[in-house]
Amino acid sequence: MSDTTPQPQPHTADLDLDPLFTTTCTYPSSYPLTYPDTYTILPDTTLPDTYTTLPPTYPAIPPTYTPSLNLLHLLKTAATVSSGLVLDNGPGNPVESIPYKELLNGALQRARSFALCMALETSASKIVLLHVNNHRDSILYFWTILAAGGIPCISFELPQDLTARGKHILHLQSLLKWPIIITTEELLPEFCGLEGSNVLTTAAIETGPFNHPSSDVGPGFVKTADDTTVLMLATGGDGKAKAICLTSGQIVAAIKGKLEMHRTGKTDIFLAWSYFDHVSHLVEIHLHAVYLCAIQVLFPVDITIAKPSLLLEALERYHVSYTYIPNFFLKEMVAVLEKHDKLKESPFHPENKVYDFSNLKAVITQGTLGTETINNKAIELLSKHGAPAKFLRPGFGMTEFCGPAVYNIITPSTYSIKDDSLDLNLFLKHTQTRGTKVQNLIGKPINAVTIRIVDEDYYPVPFGESGMLEMSGPCVFTTYYNDPDRTTRMFTKDGWFRTGDLARIDDQGQIVLDGRYEERFTVRGKCFHPQDIEIAIRAQNIPGIDDEGIVVFSFCPKECVGAHWVNEVEKLKPENLVVMYETSFRHAFTQLSLDVEHRITGTVLEMCGIMPYKVLGVEGEMLPRTLKNRISNLLVKKAFLRGQLRKRSDGWHC
Repeated sequence: MSDTTPQPQPHTADLDLDPLFTTTCTYPSSYPLTYPDTYTILPDTTLPDTYTTLPPTYPAIPPTYTPSLNLLHLLKTAATVSSGLVLDNGPGNPVESIPYKELLNGALQRARSFALCMALETSASKIVLLHVNNHRDSILYFWTILAAGGIPCISFELPQDLTARGKHILHLQSLLKWPIIITTEELLPEFCGLEGSNVLTTAAIETGPFNHPSSDVGPGFVKTADDTTVLMLATGGDGKAKAICLTSGQIVAAIKGKLEMHRTGKTDIFLAWSYFDHVSHLVEIHLHAVYLCAIQVLFPVDITIAKPSLLLEALERYHVSYTYIPNFFLKEMVAVLEKHDKLKESPFHPENKVYDFSNLKAVITQGTLGTETINNKAIELLSKHGAPAKFLRPGFGMTEFCGPAVYNIITPSTYSIKDDSLDLNLFLKHTQTRGTKVQNLIGKPINAVTIRIVDEDYYPVPFGESGMLEMSGPCVFTTYYNDPDRTTRMFTKDGWFRTGDLARIDDQGQIVLDGRYEERFTVRGKCFHPQDIEIAIRAQNIPGIDDEGIVVFSFCPKECVGAHWVNEVEKLKPENLVVMYETSFRHAFTQLSLDVEHRITGTVLEMCGIMPYKVLGVEGEMLPRTLKNRISNLLVKKAFLRGQLRKRSDGWHC
């Protein structure tokens, strides 16, 4: 493979849309700011019992795509140009260039070897669990499985605990109906000792029989856009993995909506560094770039996390215009850039480096609560180094929508608070819109999804009122693999996906989130959303607290009647709030921790008008997490109710 890095071309205003697909709709030039006056009457058999009319939607008319080809045809089209992948393996390592033509040929060759090794029937869509740990193998074998006619299921990092790992793998084997597993020699020991595992290493495929590939025939090319193309794993509410079926048609619809929203084109440079199991890498970056036949740069995950400044340098060196940066890492990058700018002002600064981010078109982040301050700081700092206006674009979405489907294209004026040490009263005045709700503006949907907002009886809520957010459209999935019960629960009778979020439409036509429906609770006659309280606590910037480790939930001692750690007096207390936080303090009963609890108590009292039942500090990263290492309010509350978070002489522990 060549070591020559493809040279990025200057940006142009042209937009080469849809070389392979056609659309049957006309897109509105702007979104409606109000709901339509009339709605289509639906048959009673397709609606919940309380429905008489279809609830209003936003946009009013969902677009319809009619794709005719699958993802392999996208790669075949990309193989006709000189663009491709640039694998930057970090300082001191050679940069590898893989043109799309070479990627296609390599995948077709390995597909033949893989099919012969496993006797994979061309008529069967076999599930293949892909468990590798580098960008090159992830992408190459993703396309290899597709070319062989299989359905790739992209695995994420396995739990470190051996017992948890075994349970997770056994669950995946049952969920995926005993799939073929492709892994590397390095990761092979993770599957040892598990009976019934059908494991094949990349080394075995590489040494198999390689015939001259044909780009025109093969089991992968005969699939339609409506066939399941890939399974993406996500963590369900029960803590177990769920497999989301995505088709080529849904993925392409999402990509078309994204490029129309962000005005991306074939001259844009894409950069990814996160793991391939994340939908924002697969769809937002990789397949988006393949669709446009654009250059994409891949940067190593471990090196990036260890030294965030390297990613800043990569953004400049490769003239990157489009990338995805999760919130936790955006915070790290902001800290590095802020330190760099302060050092640069010193006459003793050893270097006079000035970053150039003028090529940035869109930096996609996560559209979640509590990001206003860090977003504004990122805009301020990157703009000093040439980043254009409106480059920061928080995206809201799930794997079920093929990634972010609603974007908030923000400017510095979006957030008026610039100081990191926010005063609580100023924060509440800035963010509260009604009652105790903290505004979380997530923007407008792409032209591949339609939203509606309904109440608990599935009637449309009045304009501007909060209700349950539901989504539909050509980019929304339709089924969970091998889990019909979950699929039935998550969809309405007329086919709308229940996101589980509470939302409303503001007077500017923007979608505003009000929290998770199942996590809201009522205490002493007042309704609360835990996210509102968590963001208010984060805004205090209390030393010793991990911003990502703050959890608020309701608690009634009557729920713990059988728990020995609840005494008879506590059982008589009414339902109240519990605040748990991860702390860096060695012991939970130091004077510092008492000061933290005092500030948290004051924040809750001022915001909610009630004292929290308990404020508990947990040392280190000990709060229960999902398989993807995310803290779950539900899992934390369950652990608390089961008595797994108990009080000891030196604090609270799991």
